[in-house]
Amino acid sequence: MTSPLTDLQFNLSHTHGIALIALARARPIGVDVEEVRPFAEVENLPRRIFSIRELQTFRDLPPSDRQAAFFRAWTRKEAVVKATGLGFSMNVQEVEVTFSPDEDARLLEWPATPPAREWTLREVEIPSGYVAAVAVPGQIRELLVKGSVF
Repeated sequence: MTSPLTDLQFNLSHTHGIALIALARARPIGVDVEEVRPFAEVENLPRRIFSIRELQTFRDLPPSDRQAAFFRAWTRKEAVVKATGLGFSMNVQEVEVTFSPDEDARLLEWPATPPAREWTLREVEIPSGYVAAVAVPGQIRELLVKGSVF
């Protein structure tokens, strides 16, 4: 008899005082959490990780929204690339995600299989000052969030 837990997949992320573990059955999963913090390269980093379309969306945002938008984009992209198992060895500019304050988390463009429309990308609600996302190929039936603040 095989155990139903043998097909368990997991992913882990942590940053400055918070950790998230994501679990899924029979499919890969990716999770990322970041502390929203000021840093000098906020204007330079988007050119390295955003697609042309994302960069335009980012530049159209009011300057006061850009810092949080950058971290939303970063966590969403990182969750997707971690779920692939390739991480940042792949070109993250090809992984387009939503990140504007008024948009739900969604994978817009993905140059691989399965196509973007077959992925679930969700923002994870965590304490203020942090952003997090989880990504899986296919649909999420249930999302339970258990975080650890340390």
